[in-house]
Amino acid sequence: MSESRLKNSIINVSSGLVYRLVLLLINFISRTVFIRVLGENCLGLDGVFTTLLSMFSLAELGIGQAITFYMYGPIAEKNISKLTVLVQFYKQCYRLVGCAIAVFGILLIPFLPKLINLETDTGYNLIVIYLLYLVNVVVTYLFFSYPQTVLTANQKQYVINHINSIFAVISGVVEISVLCIWRNYINYLIVKIIISIIKNVILAVVSIKRFPYIAKNTKERLSPYEIKKMFKDVYAIFVVKLSSQLFNSTDNLFISAMFGTVFAGYNSNYLMIINAVYGVIGTVIYSFGASVGNLYASETKKKTEQVFSELNFLNCWISCVCTVCLYQLLNPFISLFWSDKYVFSTFAVALMCMNFYMVSSLYTLFDFRQSMGLFKYCIYNQFFAAIINIVLDVVLGKMIGISGLFLATVIANFTVAVFPYAKNLYNVGFEQPCRNYIIKIFKGYVICLLSCVITFLVCKNFPTTLLGFVEMICVCCVVPNMMQFILLRNTDEFKNTVNRVKGLLKHS
Repeated sequence: MSESRLKNSIINVSSGLVYRLVLLLINFISRTVFIRVLGENCLGLDGVFTTLLSMFSLAELGIGQAITFYMYGPIAEKNISKLTVLVQFYKQCYRLVGCAIAVFGILLIPFLPKLINLETDTGYNLIVIYLLYLVNVVVTYLFFSYPQTVLTANQKQYVINHINSIFAVISGVVEISVLCIWRNYINYLIVKIIISIIKNVILAVVSIKRFPYIAKNTKERLSPYEIKKMFKDVYAIFVVKLSSQLFNSTDNLFISAMFGTVFAGYNSNYLMIINAVYGVIGTVIYSFGASVGNLYASETKKKTEQVFSELNFLNCWISCVCTVCLYQLLNPFISLFWSDKYVFSTFAVALMCMNFYMVSSLYTLFDFRQSMGLFKYCIYNQFFAAIINIVLDVVLGKMIGISGLFLATVIANFTVAVFPYAKNLYNVGFEQPCRNYIIKIFKGYVICLLSCVITFLVCKNFPTTLLGFVEMICVCCVVPNMMQFILLRNTDEFKNTVNRVKGLLKHS
């Protein structure tokens, strides 16, 4: 990676990590107040409606990801006219997306009673609550999403991260104040919408100021051939996104329908923490996305594969540490700061963490496939696994309860595994065999499992107190890092990463 690409990536990573940490802290405080003021029924509604509306992002169809890829070439060539055409096309697509989300969201209203399963009345009109969640999603797509993509494609993700960090604090303070003063769910949601609109307006203004061509109009249009080619990629991304949403979103909906909306709220507590950790890893890995696109457009495939190996090594290392922390700390954290009644079984948490590692350790692979434009390959593997997931949700949910839903996700995810994607990336993208990469992935599974077992054995007699929790954190930080250092210190990836860090420190 060139110095400028690496510098932009590091800035994006560090700003992204700050944003994720700020967001996690604010979300924790806000959720704690939310639970105490509004109770578990409203928590359950928040979990179900948030999950449901995250599925409407499917209406985006992968347009943003595809157009971001098509921007890399014109950005490298400084072709402003081409970028203007792409942005204008993107803007038109997103307006249609916003309208589609609004229509499908409204059509879903008659089915809400099937998904909401509460034993006691919340005192709020469920349709009004749902429509407020819907409005918050729709306005973003209708007016504000497209300028931010230009920042991302130009390796300026840190600008978005800085603004998001500031507004995470503002949003948290205002939302907590509204909850404490009015103790009203509807007022809370209205304030969230207003802050979201203000934030997106500012992001749009900043984007246009840095890249004025965003606001330009042109009579030029993409050719029918370009549109056809782009929408082939869009279709491929859509299938993958659909599969991903079926994996990640159906559990909460099945929990609500089968076991009660309150339990969906309990699960949303776990999801808030797990998704925050996903976000941290994604920030580190996906912050390199624009740099990878630039790298692939300007360097050899051998050089690109070398960078992939180093980033994948870093990805698996971080995923292992995070998995160990989640497995050991999730239940003590929820028990300490919220309540024992919100805690799931150790078996359920273990299944969540298994799925977490399988997904998060592949972030580098997904990032390179996307940044290299390999959209159309292996698109149906994950789709079939998603269908398996839904079938197993019903079967295993009835057999063994809520844990069955998490087991279904693990089984379905493992049926996809890494083989088709790894083969595609190496055979098509790098034009190399993928055997060594597969071995590294399974070596990572073994190291992560050993780290979890050792950490559990060390921590099993620690009390669930604040001091005991701090002691668990220390063990979770030491064991997986020590295990990986001992077992991986002689690998080329470890040596190359150490040398790269030394070089950065020298020039800092």
